Amino acid sequence: MEPDSQPFDLRDLLWRVRRYSWLLVLPPVAALCIASVYYKLSPTIYEAHVTVSLGDQAGVGSAIQSMVNTDRERASARERLALVDSKVRSRVFLTAVVERLGLLEDPGIVAAANAEARRYVNMPAADLAVRMATNRIVKQIKVTPLEGSFVRVTTIDHSAEQAQRLASTITDLLIEENRRSSLERVQARGEFSQDQVLVQEERLRDAETALQNYQESLLRRGMTSTPVNESNVDEARGIVRSTDQEIDQTRDRVELTRLQWDAYGSAQGPPDLQSRNTSDARGRLENMEVRLAVASQGAERSAREIPGLQSSVAATRQSLLLEFETLAINLPDDLPEAARTTVAGLATDRAILRSLRTKRERLNGYISQFARGVENSPGEQMELSRLRGEVETCRELLKALQKEAQSSRISEAFASSAMASRLTVVEPPQLPLRPSSPDPLRIFGGALLLGPILSAGFVMAGEKFALVIRTVEQAEQEMGTRILGTVPKIEGWTQREGYLARHWALLSIVLVLVLTGVFHSLNATLLSDKPHRTESAPTRR
Repeated sequence: MEPDSQPFDLRDLLWRVRRYSWLLVLPPVAALCIASVYYKLSPTIYEAHVTVSLGDQAGVGSAIQSMVNTDRERASARERLALVDSKVRSRVFLTAVVERLGLLEDPGIVAAANAEARRYVNMPAADLAVRMATNRIVKQIKVTPLEGSFVRVTTIDHSAEQAQRLASTITDLLIEENRRSSLERVQARGEFSQDQVLVQEERLRDAETALQNYQESLLRRGMTSTPVNESNVDEARGIVRSTDQEIDQTRDRVELTRLQWDAYGSAQGPPDLQSRNTSDARGRLENMEVRLAVASQGAERSAREIPGLQSSVAATRQSLLLEFETLAINLPDDLPEAARTTVAGLATDRAILRSLRTKRERLNGYISQFARGVENSPGEQMELSRLRGEVETCRELLKALQKEAQSSRISEAFASSAMASRLTVVEPPQLPLRPSSPDPLRIFGGALLLGPILSAGFVMAGEKFALVIRTVEQAEQEMGTRILGTVPKIEGWTQREGYLARHWALLSIVLVLVLTGVFHSLNATLLSDKPHRTESAPTRR
């Protein structure tokens, strides 16, 4: 019985190595040559990294912690990443980056924008330049989250200096934008709180005034009795109407006297005649007018008092006129005598008009007091409770708004300082010393790993599909019968293959090496003065 597996034969292994010697060398050499060409053709890319932290970096006491951090955002790592990424990729932010880098003055971008402007007539070249520059910059930015509250912003460029500059510009703009937005948010909150405090103070004053007036009206109603009652309320209203007519007549007389004064050609208005005697007389006249009105109702005064009061009113008016005429004598000498008389009459009519208005207001007050007196007491208590509740509500709301305004002022002071910056630079961008791409270790390491694998694959494929019998056992297994003997191969008796067929692997290696050398020679001579294919042109400040 024949064994199923053949023992390891070292001579067979050596024979195979000798047979495929150049074929084993071809894939590694070709892989290394292709790797070298790829390494030369790949554009050089530098990466600059900056690490920022989102969150409160300064600790504050518990007393003001709730004040300065009431509007703080506490987000997860994904939310922080989305916040930074959306801010960095926003059109306004990218436009600021482009303007600060000076890309809008780049000749390449300007030329491309002018060319596109000829195609799109409705769009100006400046807008197209901004759009092209921002589209270029956005491809050079990458935001990745780190542990905790850290976020890394990576910028790529074909120049190490430009990559660092882009990262520094983005960092500066992020800090400025963060501080500006925080300060604006706090200031808006403070302005709103202050405005609401002023509005609420006005509401509280109005509510307190209304409550005080209502309480005073209740006290006056309880402590004093009004001369107006159900029997003479109509008479009181008639007196008010007659007083209104007298007021109108007096007002017309005042206007007529003023026109007489204007007829004298004086550029200024009539002088105001005032003295202590006139003030006392006006007060007495007002009191007498009120007393006359009350006596005219027949409520508390007899009919015999009315003539005496009317005489007193007339005497008081006459004394006012005399006092005003005395004061008019002391006016400048250039005034004629008629003008002095006119000024005295005008002052007297004004005093009479004022006393009549006081009389009307007092009568209206009596009538109103009587009208309020007929109201039900439960309604008064309900109104009083409502006014008190409104005052308490306004006070509580004012206290809350004042506390909010104080918190806003503290938050504004905290936000304007460096302590409150939610975005701080943990690791500033450094100048990259080595390009991140192409990586020679990866490229040539991959070539060295791929070459032997391809060689082994070629040999295994050749052995799989080649009809070559090398041993007696293999011949017996293939033919299904026993072999009696073997005849050695004599090279001279066989027809020799062509030179290309026998040495194609070696010639392929030489061809690959020659082509690679030619490429490197042309790249070092003809192509050395041409820049690499880049995505972004060098920027200028």
